[in-house]
Amino acid sequence: MFGTLEQLGPMYFTDLEGEEKAFYLKQLTPQPLAPFFEKIHFNQFPKIPVPKTYILGLRTRACRPN
Repeated sequence: MFGTLEQLGPMYFTDLEGEEKAFYLKQLTPQPLAPFFEKIHFNQFPKIPVPKTYILGLRTRACRPN
């Protein structure tokens, strides 16, 4: 996580306000970047039926489009 909660607050949980937004902002913690860039190879993984759910955040400001 880059920046302070005051800097990041306007970008995260944009549909929340007050105590509810403050609660979730306090849950943000730094995360290592290595898992996003490290390549791993599975031989059997694609054959496992795993349910998937996708969430599209239309109002988020955390990830800006290029």
